[in-house]
Amino acid sequence: MKFEEAAVITANYKKQVCGAFIPLRPEEIEDRLAGTKFQVSRKYDGILALLFWDGKTAFAVNTGGKQIDAIPPLEEAVTLLKAAKVKEALIAAELYADESKGRTRISDAAAALSDAKRAAKLRLAPFDIISLNNAPCRAASYAETYGTLTEWFGKSKLCAPVRLKAASSKQEIKALFAEWVEAEGSEGLVVRSELPMVYKIKPKHSIDAAVVGFTEGAVKGQVRALLYALAGEDGDFQIIAHGGGGLSEELKQDFYKRLSAAIVPSNYIETDSTHVAFRMVKPEIVVELSANDVIGENSSGPILNGRLQFGKDKSKGQYTAAGQVPGVSLIQPNFERIRDDKKVIPQDIRLAQVTDLLYRPDPAKKEKAAKPAASELLVREVYKKESGSKLMVQKFQVWKTNKESAGNYPAYVMSYGNFSSERADPLTTDVRISDDKKQIMAIYQDFVEKNVKKGWEKCCPTDS
Repeated sequence: MKFEEAAVITANYKKQVCGAFIPLRPEEIEDRLAGTKFQVSRKYDGILALLFWDGKTAFAVNTGGKQIDAIPPLEEAVTLLKAAKVKEALIAAELYADESKGRTRISDAAAALSDAKRAAKLRLAPFDIISLNNAPCRAASYAETYGTLTEWFGKSKLCAPVRLKAASSKQEIKALFAEWVEAEGSEGLVVRSELPMVYKIKPKHSIDAAVVGFTEGAVKGQVRALLYALAGEDGDFQIIAHGGGGLSEELKQDFYKRLSAAIVPSNYIETDSTHVAFRMVKPEIVVELSANDVIGENSSGPILNGRLQFGKDKSKGQYTAAGQVPGVSLIQPNFERIRDDKKVIPQDIRLAQVTDLLYRPDPAKKEKAAKPAASELLVREVYKKESGSKLMVQKFQVWKTNKESAGNYPAYVMSYGNFSSERADPLTTDVRISDDKKQIMAIYQDFVEKNVKKGWEKCCPTDS
């Protein structure tokens, strides 16, 4: 088999098979786990790799599309497959670093994979047979698949099958979680039953992040969602999640009061699940989030996060978009608490909290953010009205972003600002987005008709 074809098979297996695993927290085992007879395997903190065997030679491909040859566990697998007289096989396995001295991380496996001197630390844990003797593997159950893997690799020290136990109740699964995950420190469990679903059970991830934006809810004076970001070593922010999970009604009100007073300008646009644009705020609050899982890619491919700067160069006091970078997505992010003991500095909201959980094909290579295309101003209108010492100003702008091809930006943006010198909240703003020019222009015209009444004077386009 050619490498290019093998790389496609590997990527598809990760998306279609492993990507379909249902994430659960341990406290959800009782209510959400379906089935009565279970096969529970230990989840290794490693790199998914597919082993391709044609009866004479073998190679492996990881999800980064890298071919793996001449590592000790692969060489031992070849010897064992020859001894078992297997003519052809495609085997899914976890490539991880030796755990004889305690749990290792995916970063340890990646380091050993990229350094020949560390290759002796690598281990291969087969867990699935995709094809056998040039035909799709049609095992009656996972127990049968695991039995075949044990026949082939059961006596191996370098490529032994994943650790597995049968369980006949959810209580036994909870006990295995306590033993393998909580006591021994493994990454989690993978649970199969007589039903077609496969579950992965992992402890919650705890992440300290900065609040950089908010949207208002249906109830006036309450936030609907918060926008969360982490910081790289250079101090730039990377958006990682948004949502309102975990926020009580009281917290929604408190956050609204606090964040409304901290709104700052921004040329970065992010929207919540209802397509309302976030109001960006000065990064002052650190919160603790929990998440069921952290992923770096989905069925559409690698996940991209917005990268932005705050208060750098000439943008003091505002956010500046700095493109998109390979990033993460949090599965079911949930607010836990405000961290008053933390500051918005790289040491306290490290991006490494999430990136250390993921495998990058070339961890030594620093990804550079693509420079975003410049936006084009289509409309800018300013109106003013004076009454004694009171000054009122309304500003309407329509932009063509030229960034829609990046996948995380709308094609058009309409922004509205309303200033009144004697109002308790002098400046209010609103943003609307669209991927259609006619629609955004209609939105703009509607805003003008509803807000510009008798007595308003149109200013010179260069007025602020």
